[in-house]
Amino acid sequence: MSAKRTASAFNVGQILYYVPNHRLYSSARYWSAEKGEEVVVTRVGRQWIGLSNGREISAATMLGRADRRGVSCGGAFFGLEHFLRERRADEDWQAFMLDICMQSFSLERPATMTSDRLGALRAELGMKPRPAPANKEGAK
Repeated sequence: MSAKRTASAFNVGQILYYVPNHRLYSSARYWSAEKGEEVVVTRVGRQWIGLSNGREISAATMLGRADRRGVSCGGAFFGLEHFLRERRADEDWQAFMLDICMQSFSLERPATMTSDRLGALRAELGMKPRPAPANKEGAK
């Protein structure tokens, strides 16, 4: 659920698919579609969207307002299909990251993975650029 939205993406009367979070995770891959329900948008504020089940979600992230422990109380999606796509993307991302971690000790850099390509990948993943190396020969 990484896409940032504004309140203009919602309308009173709009139907969403709300999935409660029964675990201490905010990632959709831990949520169960069977526990989800269709809800109606009852109020559109600048930051929070009111739902017919009494919950509120963030307009930016569609995650539920945190409870007293600071844990998100679930999230809303634009339908069951949207939820299933997001859950699959979270699962694929976690598998990809695990593969990177597990293989990083034995992988050599592919010849096609240049510094420019790595820089572009870092930018796409929202990572800070790597600082330019210091000139070891000394500046003249």
